[in-house]
This record gives sequence, structure tokens and C-alpha cells, in this order.
Amino acid sequence: MLLQSGMKKFSSEFNTLNYVINNSKNILLVAHSNPDGDTAGSVSALADYLTDIGKKVDVVCYDPLPEYLKEIINLNFEFPDHLKINSYDAIIACDSV
Repeated sequence: MLLQSGMKKFSSEFNTLNYVINNSKNILLVAHSNPDGDTAGSVSALADYLTDIGKKVDVVCYDPLPEYLKEIINLNFEFPDHLKINSYDAIIACDSV
């Protein structure tokens, strides 16, 4: 019973995210400070997907991508102060609670 309840909630959240993505052209992905492999992987995968479906994507983080991840992930983290926040249709936090 609990599993079904969780699946219904996830389905609703997925549908909401899908709606936001489909109705946005410029999307900002937010990675948490001190990014680790989980963060870099999830942001990179979502950025690749969004780019593949024709969205303009920027990724923002207060900290740079760690050197050890730069060899396996082709991703550039922008510093938040360098962005015009009003230019985005949607802002999505990745790997956050």
C-alpha cells in the first residue's frame, strides 16, 4: 500500500516537472554547494536531456565542479551572480532535498 502511495506521488511530481519543461525554453539548473559525483551526474544528465529536446540550459552553482570530475563530466557551472535570473522560464534544483 505504501509503495502505491509513493508511486502516485512520484507520478504527480513527474507530470508537474514534465509540464514545466514542455512549457519552458530557457531553463536554469541549480546544483548544491560543494558538488559531488551525484550532483554533477544528475545535473549533467538532465542538462543533456534538455539540450537534446531543444531547450537552452545553464547550470549554476556557488562552487566549481571538482577537478576530479572534470575528466568524466563535460559541464560548466556558472556562478549565480553572473546570470540574469529573469531570463529563465524555469529554475530546477537538482540533487536536493
